[in-house]
Amino acid sequence: MLLIVCVASIVVAQMFILRSSLVTAAASREGAHLPRSRRPAEIAWALLPAIALGFVLWITWQEARAVTSPPSEPHEHQEHEAHAS
Repeated sequence: MLLIVCVASIVVAQMFILRSSLVTAAASREGAHLPRSRRPAEIAWALLPAIALGFVLWITWQEARAVTSPPSEPHEHQEHEAHAS
């Protein structure tokens, strides 16, 4: 449950970061405060952490599932039980 709350918090925060970058890029078109070449870089620097966080959260989810799932029986042990009955 804690992982889900953390993921939700990260997703919301990252959405606000991306929104801020996009609004800043749109507003800078009107005022021309930033050179044109910097806007794509600003958006890229907002997207790269989002992608990296998504990857880290995916790995964390996989590891959490591996720890919480019960270990499976070896295949040979199952066959032996099937022949014994």
